[in-house]
This record gives sequence, C-alpha cells and structure tokens, in this order.
Amino acid sequence: AEIINRLKYNTDLNKKILSGKTKVLAVYPDGDRILWEKSYHKLPNNWIAAFASSPIQPMGKYVFRALPSIYILDKNKKVIAKDITTL
Repeated sequence: AEIINRLKYNTDLNKKILSGKTKVLAVYPDGDRILWEKSYHKLPNNWIAAFASSPIQPMGKYVFRALPSIYILDKNKKVIAKDITTL
C-alpha cells in the first residue's frame, strides 16, 4: 500500500500518464481472483488493473522476490529495468 500511494501521488509519474507517454500496469500475479476482485478498486483509475488467471511462475521471465515488484518496459514492451527499489 505504501508504494502504491507513493506512485499514486507522484507528480512526475502522473504528468507522464496524463500526456500518454507512460502507462502503469498493475498485475496481481497469484491467481486468487476473489482476493483481486476485493482489492483492485483501490488502484488509481488511470492505471490498468490486471489479473493473472494462473500464478506467474517464479522462475519465468518475471521474478517476484517481493511484492510489489516494479518493472520498467520500453515502448516495445521490452523489460529495461526490474526490481526497482527507489521511486
């Protein structure tokens, strides 16, 4: 919740979202649809809230050492940074 709030109220991030230069995709990776349905509405309206219909594999392309995990993708959706710890 702390990181979501920091991102939610980050002026620079919100300017980029409003300009269309940046999109925020929040993916719930654990496959528990009932839990996701109870909580996704807490995300900002200008974010894309997504649900992984099956758990994302821990050794796959996206590794979640802790949640939330922040990945930065380029315009071609290539991961350019992951496990971001500072905002």
